[in-house]
Amino acid sequence: DNKAVRLDVFANNAGKYGGGVYLAAKATLELEDSYVFENLSDIGAGLAVHGKLIYEGGEVANNKADSQGGGIWIEIPDEDK
Repeated sequence: DNKAVRLDVFANNAGKYGGGVYLAAKATLELEDSYVFENLSDIGAGLAVHGKLIYEGGEVANNKADSQGGGIWIEIPDEDK
C-alpha cells in the first residue's frame, strides 16, 4: 500500500522499532515537509524503514536509539542488494 503524508509532525513517541515512524516491508511512504523529532527506540528512533521511503523537506532531529539508527535506520531487502 502507498501512503502520502504532508506537513505532519511525529514527535515524543517510543517503540522497539521506529519510535516516530515504522515502515513495513513492501510498503511505500511519501513524507513531504514532515518533522520527526525527539522519539526513542531500540532501532530507528526517528524512522525504521524496511520498505520504500520518499522524504522531501522537513527535518529529522534529536531522536535517540539504544542500538542503531538514531535518526533513520534502513534495512535493504536482499532482492534490492
